[in-house]
This record gives sequence, structure tokens and C-alpha cells, in this order.
Amino acid sequence: MSASNRNNRLLFVITLLGLLGVLLKGVFTFAKSNYTSVYEGNIPIGMDHMFTHALISDVIIVLITSILYCYFEAHTFYSYSNEKMEFYKKRSDTYFLRLLTSIKLSFVITLLIFSLMLFIPVFNSITEKALLVLAIIIFVITILSYVDFKNKILKLIFSGIRKQIKENLTFEFFYYWLITFISLFLIVMFFGIESNLNTKIEVKFSNQTGKMQLNYSDTTSDKMPNRIRLIINGRETVFYKHDFLEAGISVKKSQNREILFKETQIIKQDLKGAQVLYTRTVDLNEMLNEGVNKIEIKFEVNNLLNINSKEEYSVINTVNKFEGSFEFAKQNFKIRIQ
Repeated sequence: MSASNRNNRLLFVITLLGLLGVLLKGVFTFAKSNYTSVYEGNIPIGMDHMFTHALISDVIIVLITSILYCYFEAHTFYSYSNEKMEFYKKRSDTYFLRLLTSIKLSFVITLLIFSLMLFIPVFNSITEKALLVLAIIIFVITILSYVDFKNKILKLIFSGIRKQIKENLTFEFFYYWLITFISLFLIVMFFGIESNLNTKIEVKFSNQTGKMQLNYSDTTSDKMPNRIRLIINGRETVFYKHDFLEAGISVKKSQNREILFKETQIIKQDLKGAQVLYTRTVDLNEMLNEGVNKIEIKFEVNNLLNINSKEEYSVINTVNKFEGSFEFAKQNFKIRIQ
């Protein structure tokens, strides 16, 4: 290939890189807006969310391939020995071919998931099991393809699969695309849901009445602590979620669809228009001693990305009680839960 053609090819990919940067930002914005509504049930996401995840995977794979191509192609414009120059030319040609393959297959995958989105918008019990089985099969086959089997038949089969992954551009693309998709799955889901939450916990103390008010507000109750511990001078009182008064606005859309021969009710909750408030007023008068009292409020909040992880928060305050009057060190605490 002539230097002129290589130059034009490089300029094309550099332009593509700029476009991909804009697309990546746009896709993440789309992910945020797409997660303004989630499904009720065991799995809060549907095929429309999967479509967003696929778009992000597409852009990242094409972006990385473009960068690698530019790296090798740029070296062809330097003066090297014939052997080294041939190496960079071959690598740049290979990555340009990979780039074209990535663009083509990304379009195919996106179109396929878009079609599934129209016919299977939400995961029911059948699709959940089917996807789980498919994911396990792909994972097991991939792992076994790198095992050195002594059995000749197994060695022939799985070494053939490994060879296809390494040498066939289509297999190679799907292999890395799946790794990217699975790796980003929880991160994108967390980013999408978290960006539509506005979790606030407020603690108010009144110098006039000696009362304390606890308020939790958000678009959902997912981060509402299951219990809140109030510790005054070492004495502990525990308040549970059901001890709070609850108010709010819930916006839901429902429809019945036949998905894989099974009648399924689809219920979608709109986070953008939803509001949740939990409130509790506590009279501290009888809990306080005359003089200075130490107040500590402790609660744990669920981590949406890791269900086994919790974040602990503590609010510490002091109050001086004297002949029925109260003086709190601070009257208002506002906590923004991330």
C-alpha cells in the first residue's frame, strides 16, 4: 500500500476517533436517561437497558481497536529497518481489518438486541434461565479451551476453539466484546440507577421543644436504612423502617405481553417522577439528663453495586438541658448519600 493511501486511512481513523469520543459521552448520557425507569421484579433491567450496555461495549471495542491501529500506523511514517517497518505495516493492516470487522459486527449485535427489545422487552423466568444457561456455557467453553487436555478428542475440540478465537476475526471480536460487556454490566447498571437517585437523610433538633426529627427522601426506598440507632449517654434506642411515617409519589406503567409463549405483566417504575419520604419525630426530653448530653445516631445504607456491602454513617451532637430548656450544639444535619 502506498504512503498516500496509508495517510488517507490514518486520517479517516483519527476522524473516527473524534466521533467515537462524542458518541461515548452521548451513550453514557443515554444510559442515564434510560435508567430513569426500571422494571419491577427480580431483575430491574430489561432489553432496553441491555441495548444501552451493548452500545457502550460497541463504542469501547471500536475505540480501543482504533487507538491500536493508529499506534501501529503512525510508526510506518518513521524511518526503520526494512524488517521493523514490515512488522509495523503488517500490524497496522491487521488492526485496520479488525477495526472494519468490529464496526460491522457491532452494527449486527446492536441490530439484533434492538430486535429482541421489540419482542422480549423484559426478562421473565424463561428468559432469565435461558440467559443464565447461555452465559455458563460460553464461560465454561472459553475456560476449557485454554486447558491442556490429555484426551486426544477433547484436546482437538478445545484447541480448535482456542485457535478460532485467536485467528478468526469474528470469533476474536465476540470473545472480547463479551468480556467487555460482562465487565461493564454492573458498572453501567450502577451508574444508570445511581445517577437517577437523590438520596438525602436529614436530622433536625429543636431548641424550643427538645425534639428530634429524622427524614429520609429519595426517588426510591432502596437506600432507606432498615434500622437507626439512637444512643444518648450510652443508652441505645433502635428505630426500624416500619416505625417511620411514609409518604410519596409512585409512577408506574404496566402492560400485559406474551413473551416466549408466556403471558407476562410488565410493570415499569418511573424514577424521574417518583418521590419517597420517611419521617419520624422523637421527643428527647425524657431521655436527657440535666446538663450536657452526648447524642449519637448511627445507621447503615445498602451499597447498590455490592449487596453484601454497607456504608455506616454517624451523626454526633451534644445538648445542654437546663430546667426544661435545650441548647443543641447544631440543630440541622443534612447528609447526601452517594
